Amino acid sequence: MITVKNGEAKVIPFQVNDTSGNAVDVSGAASIDFVVRDGYDDTDTTYITKVTADFDVTDAATGLILCTLETTDLAFSAIAEGVYLSELKIVFTAVTDVDISSNVSFKVDRSLFSR
Repeated sequence: MITVKNGEAKVIPFQVNDTSGNAVDVSGAASIDFVVRDGYDDTDTTYITKVTADFDVTDAATGLILCTLETTDLAFSAIAEGVYLSELKIVFTAVTDVDISSNVSFKVDRSLFSR
């Protein structure tokens, strides 16, 4: 589960490993996307959307990518406290049918210092 607080910036590290636990080199990814929604059936409301340019891919060869959520992404007016569903998707074009995606619970807590 990813846990964040309203109004606070957060860097989310994603470590991409294969089923044996070995790091996957994602430096050749055609795209990297991250979304936060209410759930699987929610196609109308996307609270957070991050695309390839929003990721720090400095260490992508070791499977580590970083996604920065800004204070505006987590502003109370943008996303309320609660539990959502998030998905990270990595697409490779060099190899056919190799996409990596993972669904993760995304929890927004209320900050005592924001509002």
